[in-house]
Amino acid sequence: MGIFTGLTAQGAFTAKPYFESLNRLSPHPPGSENHKKVCEYIQKTLISLGWEVQTHSFSYISPYDGPQEGTNIIGLLRGTQESTVAFGSHWDTRPVADQDPDRKKRREPVFGANDGNSSTAALLSLAEMLAGSGPLDHTVYLFFFDAEDSGSSSSSYCIGSKVFVEEWDISTVRFGVLVDIIGSKSLSLPYEGYSVRAAPNLSENIWDYAAKEKRIPFFRKNTGPHVIDDHLPFLERGIPFVCLIDFSYPWWHTTEDTPDKCSLMNIDMIVSLLFDIAVTPSKFYPSF
Repeated sequence: MGIFTGLTAQGAFTAKPYFESLNRLSPHPPGSENHKKVCEYIQKTLISLGWEVQTHSFSYISPYDGPQEGTNIIGLLRGTQESTVAFGSHWDTRPVADQDPDRKKRREPVFGANDGNSSTAALLSLAEMLAGSGPLDHTVYLFFFDAEDSGSSSSSYCIGSKVFVEEWDISTVRFGVLVDIIGSKSLSLPYEGYSVRAAPNLSENIWDYAAKEKRIPFFRKNTGPHVIDDHLPFLERGIPFVCLIDFSYPWWHTTEDTPDKCSLMNIDMIVSLLFDIAVTPSKFYPSF
């Protein structure tokens, strides 16, 4: 596993408590009681860590459940400068397991241990680390997007991030990193196709640093699939936003996306990388 130890200058850290809390409230598809509880949990956790918290509400039509109310959650750690680095995850879980090999289960909700919970736990762990790291000159945003995973076609995915980018002032965001499906025990992260095409230098800098400086073993220097995800609305606005995603996960959109398929060590390695990006953004995006 190289030199990675799970330690930072702030001491030991782990996403474990956040991952476990989210799993206790899973599945949490939009419209469910657990969805409301997770929304409250994320906000209360950020507030307890000293982050400013804002919410962005929107309405949409789910192809599976009809009219729904969505909530994007924004964590803000203000610096003395407006220049902002952003990190994103979707916090909803999918309402239907449409890729399940058992056709009888395809109307059941997805538990979402990896697809939703792993990345959300990573951002909450990042929030804890940054809260204890001392003041930064720049500003950090954490975006927790809702209604990413309720789509039935390309146009009905990523509703929360699409509406957010249309309605929110994101002019100070210089670049961002989206994480999604980053908890697999057999994690493999090639370049995501849209990211490396739109932001090649940022992608290469992150991958090189992860492999060479952090010695994280699962970053691959080949281009993987082009994935429709919450980074695309930002890319369409000209904001470099790189997606870290393992789209080879075999239990994607099935009822078997459960905690036993996940590795906390892999999630923690991603958090360690995100922390370094958050603290020294110009190392990854020199014009920051």
